Amino acid sequence: VALVAQGTGPARVLWAGSQSREVVRYANGQWRSYGPADGLPGAPVTSLAPDRAGGVWVGTRRGVWHLRADRATPL
Repeated sequence: VALVAQGTGPARVLWAGSQSREVVRYANGQWRSYGPADGLPGAPVTSLAPDRAGGVWVGTRRGVWHLRADRATPL
């Protein structure tokens, strides 16, 4: 399981990725999951790294992806 927090105070976002091949975001009291329908490759998530623009870099066994504005794109 990969887990990172982004931001501080009420604007804090929690990102989690796992062997279940999806990334989950918790923000503003809401959960949202991301998977192949959002552009991720459907591979186990090995690492996460938030960026300054509110997105997150997702490391998988199939490469690196950038998730921002509910859409993932490969590096």
